[in-house]
Amino acid sequence: MSGYQTYTRFQRIEAQAEMLGFRIGNPKNGMWSGGDDLVALYPKDTALPTYSRDAELFVGTFSQLEIWLQGWVKAQQYDMLLRLRSEEHTSELQSHHD
Repeated sequence: MSGYQTYTRFQRIEAQAEMLGFRIGNPKNGMWSGGDDLVALYPKDTALPTYSRDAELFVGTFSQLEIWLQGWVKAQQYDMLLRLRSEEHTSELQSHHD
């Protein structure tokens, strides 16, 4: 099947982004892309505390997005390793935001 690998890759990236509290969308200003297919990352509904729900947190290619999401996970793991953050603390902050 033509494009099936791209489709499954997109599904995997989308599932990981959703698990982390993001949604994938179209960049607002993709004119500077130089012909590359760009995607943007936005906060998913109320999953992340942010001032603007339509703020682009990331704009880049699928490969760049995969790396960015891996870095986000590693940063969270590092914070927990240093005990700067815990799952309980994170859920408490999110419940105060709602």
